[in-house]
Amino acid sequence: MKVVFLAMVIFGEAALLPLLANMPLIDEIAARDKAADDAVAAIRTPEELAAKQCAWRTWWLDALGGMPARTPLNARVVGSAEFDGFRLENIIFESQPGVYVSAHLAIPTGTTGVSPVAARVDARPPVTGVSPVVDATSASPPFPAEATFCTPTHQVRDLPGFKSVYALIADEARRLAKERKPRTREELREIVRRRAGMRPLAELPATAQKPFDHPKFGWWYLSGVFGTRRENEAAMLATLGRSVVGRDAENILIDAAARVKANGGKPVPLAAKGWDCIAAAHAYAAEPQLFSEVRFTEPPPSWMELVTNPDPAHDSYAIAVWGALKDYDWPDLVP
Repeated sequence: MKVVFLAMVIFGEAALLPLLANMPLIDEIAARDKAADDAVAAIRTPEELAAKQCAWRTWWLDALGGMPARTPLNARVVGSAEFDGFRLENIIFESQPGVYVSAHLAIPTGTTGVSPVAARVDARPPVTGVSPVVDATSASPPFPAEATFCTPTHQVRDLPGFKSVYALIADEARRLAKERKPRTREELREIVRRRAGMRPLAELPATAQKPFDHPKFGWWYLSGVFGTRRENEAAMLATLGRSVVGRDAENILIDAAARVKANGGKPVPLAAKGWDCIAAAHAYAAEPQLFSEVRFTEPPPSWMELVTNPDPAHDSYAIAVWGALKDYDWPDLVP
């Protein structure tokens, strides 16, 4: 949990704990973290460890959406230079067709037999790796930065056939859209609850859940392209298998259930505007019997449209539901 860790580094754990008191979201994350640690500490045999590792692998692969198909790496050495005791080779390969990755190999010279090889892969496309392999004990590399340049412009995006990560994600979204199966309303109800982390109506609290916020925590919120308060909350909820969309949808349901009760058990209209339409659509899909009609004003684009026409300066993962495009797009949830 980056925000709590950062706060502890700056102020120290003892100074931070009073600020964290009585924050249900922090308490729940801490409890889940402790439960995970306890589960690891309880492992006693190699067989138990192997079973746990298998469960972890299955969970992580599902969270990642599975692994992409293996494709030719098309690796090639694009430059090399000799230094005292080693040769530095600059390499470019394709993790997927058109997705270029730069890497560097520091190969010992003047030795015989088996020798260690230092490798560095730049995992930040589209910029090439211009930061060289450095010794972990040294603050400066044993060679000039220019020796690590993999392209004339220092950008893999200038290579022929380059495909950006955005284009790769858009291709994946189109594939998922083609493979999505038609769902009944009852199937969608269960899928929406699982994907968005929503609880059944009977398990919801009596009053609306407040967004995670605290006046003394303003300093650690990221801003600009690195995130917003809402996105930080989305990241924290994701560690619990929940989402901002799901939390907001639950709040809509809490309000709707109260209005239905006051209305003598009769369904009530569901109205939303702008980005709130996404949470409202999830509320309808989860408990359609509460609503007599759906009225959306100025609804936002579908997730598919956002993914295929990205705007990194304005898009927010706070309005997303992790893995949802495997099963539905948000407009699919309403009539």
